[in-house]
Amino acid sequence: MPNSIVSVIYDTYSSAWLISFALLKNEIDNRGFGIISNYNLPLPNLFRAAEFVGLDLSAELERGNAAIIDVFGSKYGSRFNLKNVFYLNYVDPETINPKIDMIYENRIKPLLGDRRAFRVVYTLDGAALMLGEHMTLKLLNQTIVVKTKLMPNSVLVLPLNKDVVSQRFVAWVQA
Repeated sequence: MPNSIVSVIYDTYSSAWLISFALLKNEIDNRGFGIISNYNLPLPNLFRAAEFVGLDLSAELERGNAAIIDVFGSKYGSRFNLKNVFYLNYVDPETINPKIDMIYENRIKPLLGDRRAFRVVYTLDGAALMLGEHMTLKLLNQTIVVKTKLMPNSVLVLPLNKDVVSQRFVAWVQA
């Protein structure tokens, strides 16, 4: 549903993390626009993970049906010169949201056109490991407020491995 947040909470032995890619594929197949904020994997690994549900992320980037904000690659120097893949010059919890907002405003919104944005934070536990749980929740709250105004019809999917983060963190995401 437009303007909704979907949490996909799973454990270490589950393959429920695939749900976010399946939902993304469905949205792209139905003329939506997919946006992944990648906190978890180098891009080749992210592409392979998406292939489990038949989503060819590389092709969708080329076709202009998807974009990736590669926070993982930005932080760890794993950068690839691919269409619609965007990097931050420096990953810092205090400035990450304004940098990502600028990418949305200047790079992604022109690609979006009249399509609905389907946003996936891959993964929320990856963001928590990179930025800290408290800071991730603070940044997520800011993101929800800003994107509700900028992209009122978008959907946000938050896959979360509950075995990686605290019970308090999981409880907040379930709320």
